[in-house]
Amino acid sequence: MTLLVGDIGGTNGRFGLVDPGELRPRAVETLANDGFASFEDEVAAYLDAAPERPDRAVFAVAGPVFGDAMRLTNRDWLIDGRALERRFGFARVTLVNDFVAQAAALPHYRDDELSPIGDAAPTHAAKAALGVGAGLGVAGLRLSGDGWTPAPSEGGHIELAATTPEEFAILDALRRDFGRVSAEWALSGPG
Repeated sequence: MTLLVGDIGGTNGRFGLVDPGELRPRAVETLANDGFASFEDEVAAYLDAAPERPDRAVFAVAGPVFGDAMRLTNRDWLIDGRALERRFGFARVTLVNDFVAQAAALPHYRDDELSPIGDAAPTHAAKAALGVGAGLGVAGLRLSGDGWTPAPSEGGHIELAATTPEEFAILDALRRDFGRVSAEWALSGPG
């Protein structure tokens, strides 16, 4: 059973195929979202060039996920899992928040895939995944009795914080011009 996986952001869709028992995708392609009228059209373009037809699909999408459909936060695309099943014949389509997927992947990275920040050494404590693109994605990962549990977050929407006099001056100027300033607004694509 081959699985189609995708990381779908506001700017690009990254697709690949995962074989049973494997953690890393193959046949990876990045497609610019601006080249497609809809997410379904982008999936169709990937599948037309794919070396085989997958049975199921999992898409990590940039925005909150509630149920079988969601709308991307930074692109006016509806992603509907049931519509994708009907159009492409998938047995099942699963949607997860993109940073929940990133957080869930953290324990599976090899040492050569990690770059430490500061002097902290990796531990089996809580972990966080964050990244800047068209938006500011944030999710956590905590160790529980059942293993690692990802925790979704829309942390990019918190109010931008300042800690130095220079940062306070910048934040005051931004607030005068724009009102409320979220971390996502200041640090990602719009910023």
